[in-house]
Amino acid sequence: GVSNYYLVKKKTLSESFLITADSTGVIKKLFFGDSLNILSVPLKNQVKSFNYMDINNDNTKDYIFLTDENLMAYSQDLELIYNIEFEEELPKSMNAFDISNNTSCVGVTLRNNEIHLYTSEGYDKSGFPLSGCTKFSMGDINKNGDVELVVGGEQGYIYVYTVEE
Repeated sequence: GVSNYYLVKKKTLSESFLITADSTGVIKKLFFGDSLNILSVPLKNQVKSFNYMDINNDNTKDYIFLTDENLMAYSQDLELIYNIEFEEELPKSMNAFDISNNTSCVGVTLRNNEIHLYTSEGYDKSGFPLSGCTKFSMGDINKNGDVELVVGGEQGYIYVYTVEE
């Protein structure tokens, strides 16, 4: 199953919780006040990766799932935000990023050695796809105010790209 866990801190310990999802799309919120909430998202394929973050910038965290065929984002109300279908190339991994205060993106590495960075609307960010074959990281690595993306490439290369905000 999927083993990403997220700690959500609230005002009180009893309101705080751990959240995760299994490979069938069942979301479990274990509250430290000794309760468990279970939500089920109707997914056709097995979940490879799960993330819990605010993808559509509405100040509410969303559920993000990666399967072999889709990248899907759902709101807290389980309304579909977007569904990206991978028709030819299968995804290898997913990462989620906060690029700036109001910009969240989901990064996906495909098996054809392309990396994609999807916006809150479900579109590839300008300048993508890029070359890369590993999970990637983003941040201002040289403290110059620009966001850089670091990814492994074929034959052991490491690529560093500047990402426009």
